[in-house]
Amino acid sequence: MYRIDISKLIYLTIYELKLFAVAKVNGKNTLAYLDTGATQVTVSQKMAKQLPRTGKTKIRSAFGEEEFETVSVNVEFLENQLANVKARIRNDDVSTPFQTDITLDGNILFERPLIYDFHILGLLPAEEVNTKEWNEISSKFLDKGLCILKMNIRGNTVNALFDTGAGITVINSRHVEENRFILKKGYEMEITDATGTKSKQMINICRGLQIGGIEHPPFDSIVIDLQDIEEPLGERIDLVFGANAMLRSGLRWLFNKARGKVYIIQ
Repeated sequence: MYRIDISKLIYLTIYELKLFAVAKVNGKNTLAYLDTGATQVTVSQKMAKQLPRTGKTKIRSAFGEEEFETVSVNVEFLENQLANVKARIRNDDVSTPFQTDITLDGNILFERPLIYDFHILGLLPAEEVNTKEWNEISSKFLDKGLCILKMNIRGNTVNALFDTGAGITVINSRHVEENRFILKKGYEMEITDATGTKSKQMINICRGLQIGGIEHPPFDSIVIDLQDIEEPLGERIDLVFGANAMLRSGLRWLFNKARGKVYIIQ
């Protein structure tokens, strides 16, 4: 049976399909944006004003590439303390109802065994969890800090990037026909990617996805060519499994990068 230690639980704050949790940055508490699809930490311009520049870095997305200045910060998240973390500076600070000075990437979020509980909307350290009753998902952790999972759609196995930073799930247009995704056109909305690029996209309802033998409820998705993501990773990406699908599922996910294991349970 899945049980939790409430004393160690950190509740998620959800805003516009973005996931936030408490972290310390340079010794001060703040709400951190959680982005397991990011390969580098990001800080706000406000925070960067207090820090010396350390160089520049380029970030690629499905919509293009952009260069950012970098700084060094100290981060503490779920008792994991990391010093001199290289971080890029956001070009624009997005206005939200609360202060968010930092985005944590997959390197930090997968550093220690961790449970993402989308039933009670919380995070929990998972070092001592008995996984006997959990369903193991075939997975691959990349050096860049990303995690690719095996999911199924109509009998086909698909590679899915677990990306809490993607508000809407993305289906790769390069493989959509061979994977036989069941999509129904819905409505149009403006999407902003990791580089800040905005574009209008058609939202499709996706059905028939299975994860570890568990049928996923229908969820919104967009269809985009992900070649610019696949090439630098050297991996096939059929699906970017985003926050909207995670929240819709209500599943509990356990990630243990040290053992190369991922589990789910209802």
